[in-house]
Amino acid sequence: MATTTGQTEKGVSLKLLVNKDTNKVLFAEAGKDFVDVLFSFLTLPLGTIARLVEKKSSMGPVSVGCLNKLYGSLREFDKEYTIMETTKEMLLQPKNSSENYCSNLKLNIDDTQPTKFFLCTMINGCSYPRYLNLSTNKKCGCVSYSNHTRSVSLKYSCNGFVKDGSSFVITDNLVVIPNSVQFTSLGLLQDLEINGSSSVKELTVTVTKDKVLDMLKCSLLSKTTLTDLFIRNKPSLENYKYFSCHQENNCNIQINVKLVIRKSDGKILYAQGEKDFADLLLGFLSFPLGGVVRVLGENCFVGNIDSLYKSIVDLDETKYLTSKDAKNRLVDCRLAAVFQSIKHIVPIDYSRMDYYCFYQGENYEQSVGNHKFFVSDVYRSDWGKYELFQAELPKGSYEGYVKGPRAYMATDDLVLTPWSPISALQLINQLQIPLNDLQEMHVTIGVKECLSVLKASLISTSALTNGLCHLLPKVKEENVKSKLKVEVKEELNIKQRLRKRV
Repeated sequence: MATTTGQTEKGVSLKLLVNKDTNKVLFAEAGKDFVDVLFSFLTLPLGTIARLVEKKSSMGPVSVGCLNKLYGSLREFDKEYTIMETTKEMLLQPKNSSENYCSNLKLNIDDTQPTKFFLCTMINGCSYPRYLNLSTNKKCGCVSYSNHTRSVSLKYSCNGFVKDGSSFVITDNLVVIPNSVQFTSLGLLQDLEINGSSSVKELTVTVTKDKVLDMLKCSLLSKTTLTDLFIRNKPSLENYKYFSCHQENNCNIQINVKLVIRKSDGKILYAQGEKDFADLLLGFLSFPLGGVVRVLGENCFVGNIDSLYKSIVDLDETKYLTSKDAKNRLVDCRLAAVFQSIKHIVPIDYSRMDYYCFYQGENYEQSVGNHKFFVSDVYRSDWGKYELFQAELPKGSYEGYVKGPRAYMATDDLVLTPWSPISALQLINQLQIPLNDLQEMHVTIGVKECLSVLKASLISTSALTNGLCHLLPKVKEENVKSKLKVEVKEELNIKQRLRKRV
């Protein structure tokens, strides 16, 4: 089959092969523009994903595990509890460490504002270390402290992730296969149980930004992404069975947490911890999706993200991707540099990037870029100079996100709030749980537990109970059965009352 992806006025044209009997998409043929967008999903921080899936589209807003709850609770957070004034915005609008690869996407749904940098106004005579600052109008440390900085815009030389002219076949569960003789032979059609042309039909669709947003939602929630996206127009929600993480606790960072557990069913009502516990949960929002898949051993069980990730791992970067760095940005997604000083217990490293700025005397271009063709720190010529710069982090970011010492509380679905005995009592009353059905338990969590909670937060609405289940006391079976009988009886009573009203 020929390459079928082209650029139209409204979006990207795509060809689908659909099974007539089951009305399911067997696969799509796609080129660079579509695949770049699909791959870019892995670079999105979880905070960005939480914000995007809440947006209205043809499918409407959706929820991904506990992610929306965690994001929403941060949105309600009073700034008096955060380390810096910019902390809240930094997590609500987390930077993408692969911004340079995603900025030129044909259909970019990420509404995060581009990173802004500032340089000293006396760039040619400044003796201070060459830093690109992230703070507006910050004074420079050179000769005169009266000097301020001026803004510079970034010019990126990266052109997406896959090479121009590349063609791919994408299955319903987002397995991406190069459209070549080696991979897309007769065997592919046989594997998809295609008996002949009479059993299939071909559809041509146009993918717009709105459709890309729907594709993100489907890829996170269902195992039949393309069918749900183009045929059903809604994600088929999966019932996930939670599997705990098996990573060894090879980190000396440990967090003390007090759990309040409902004895009748063994579920965690809420967890109470100090600043380090709140920083841990809020840090989830800064993690790129691809980085999460990697640390979870390619088994995050989030929609079809695992199969998408594994497809990229198997791709030959010399044939299909723009560079080895482009592949690394997808399979080893890292935190944006602004988060590098935060002590994250989850093993996701940060991305460091160097920038070059061109200037002539005091008159320099208000732009910088990561042009890799400069082999030395300083490149001089008769017409100007390129100089290497590094991004300077905001001061105080190493202290974390929230203030301490004080306690914070997180519910089972990761609604995070400052701890208050009154708010805890309100929660207990709201759920109508008798106090004699509750018990406290002190636990210490490390890397294994943090990864388990992270994983559970993406696929369930009980992140704490599922993520820390190996630490919880076993509930007697008769208690669970008794609890279920009561719930079933209450449900029947409600139905009967409704029938009487009708």
